[in-house]
Amino acid sequence: MEIKGVDISYCQAGIDYNKLKADGVKFAIVRAGFSETEDKLLKTHIDGLRKVGIPFGLYWYSYAYNMTETQKEADACVAVIKKYQLQNELSYPVFYDIEEQKHLNVGKMALTNMADEFKVRLNRAGIFTGLYVNPNFMENALDKERVMRNHDIWLAHWTENPAQKSRYNYGQKMWQWGVGKVGNMDVDGDLCFIDYPARINEWRRERGLVSAGSQPQKTVSFTPRLTAPDTTNKYWRHTSKGGLNECIHISGGSCLPNCVGYAWGRFYEITGEKPALSKCNAEMWYGNTADGYKRSSTPALGAVACWSKGAVGNEADGAGHVAVVERIEANGDIVTSNSAYGGTRFYTQTYKKSAGYNFGAYKLQGFILPPVQIKETTATSKPAASTAFKVGDVVDFTGSTHYASSTGTRGTAAKPGKAKITLIAEGTAHPYHVVHIDSKSDVYGWVDAANISSGKKAIEEIALEVIAGKWGNGIERKNRLKAAGYNYSEVQKKVNELI
Repeated sequence: MEIKGVDISYCQAGIDYNKLKADGVKFAIVRAGFSETEDKLLKTHIDGLRKVGIPFGLYWYSYAYNMTETQKEADACVAVIKKYQLQNELSYPVFYDIEEQKHLNVGKMALTNMADEFKVRLNRAGIFTGLYVNPNFMENALDKERVMRNHDIWLAHWTENPAQKSRYNYGQKMWQWGVGKVGNMDVDGDLCFIDYPARINEWRRERGLVSAGSQPQKTVSFTPRLTAPDTTNKYWRHTSKGGLNECIHISGGSCLPNCVGYAWGRFYEITGEKPALSKCNAEMWYGNTADGYKRSSTPALGAVACWSKGAVGNEADGAGHVAVVERIEANGDIVTSNSAYGGTRFYTQTYKKSAGYNFGAYKLQGFILPPVQIKETTATSKPAASTAFKVGDVVDFTGSTHYASSTGTRGTAAKPGKAKITLIAEGTAHPYHVVHIDSKSDVYGWVDAANISSGKKAIEEIALEVIAGKWGNGIERKNRLKAAGYNYSEVQKKVNELI
């Protein structure tokens, strides 16, 4: 992972923030101050970055040469952060910048203690920190091993080219590679190697703090949705029919089946607030950072998982998919709730961490995080059976475990594949009894609701397969589509639209 960034200060007066955005800058580190003094352009820079949607962190330039002076600098830094109410907005660390030549005379132990003290004081205020340092200071001014163990390092080592990597490896999370240009203005260029918004959110959650965001977040109770919403549910009924959903109206007053309409409504149901999410094609959601929601490569309960298919923005090769994370398994797999345009109204699906959460031609873009603190309910351990299926349905078993009873606690291994539902036990831990019907699977027992799906693809995807010749021609095509559970007329209509 390499994320393009810059660091700016009073030296970049008049910088064009729109040009930063257009140049692909994904984050900025702003000088908050020096010694005990606020940088005169701090507010200007953070206001400009906010307007164009570039997340930011801060740095504080040190002129401290003893512990007392460091403590004063740390307290001054905290005061400036609180002055502008930034403590819940920072998506990147606050770095302590130690680089003055006189620091080389402080002594390794004393200077390292000062760096630790700055960190402790800011952490106590709920602020995540790092240390800006160059190789000379790592080798000659600081206790290198202790710094590498206790601090996130932003390494200043200029090669003047981001493609020419630094020869130094201190486990740095960020690297300042040299000076670049924004228009005619010089600006320091940086690369970040980790997902700091996700890292800082996790750090804050572990300490009972609100997640990084523009405002302190409310806490909501979260019950995973593993069953289909009722057809009268306001979150999925269109606004023109008395509901709350503003996505495309499909039929009968409902915005389903449609992955976009479903995820938009589910986000509304979870947060209790009208979403600022896109209402365009699914693969356009993740890049729409104007919605103001945090992005992450790490799943979270209630987050919207976003996938692209083919080239983003090109409907001809697919419009992507969105789904909502309802459960995160111990191995990192995610159980999601879904809907498919032109296909299944509601289904649950497990996506594998080992596969990068990708499936087929769909590639994960990332997760859009809900702007709330999630408080789980006990319902996560025993999902109710999904009313989307009935006895006799042929489904895809996607799990790896089956049980001797619907309430069993000790399962045995089973291979995924096509299976038929033979019994349903509503409200139990493993509500479906399924029997394999192909040679790939050996499942024969009770399974979790989250581990079965209709197996049907969206109409558009099937239509593209028809165009590619994968379903044969004439009567053969019609019979094969019907046998697979698809409406031939609907598929053919979509084929005609696409060719």
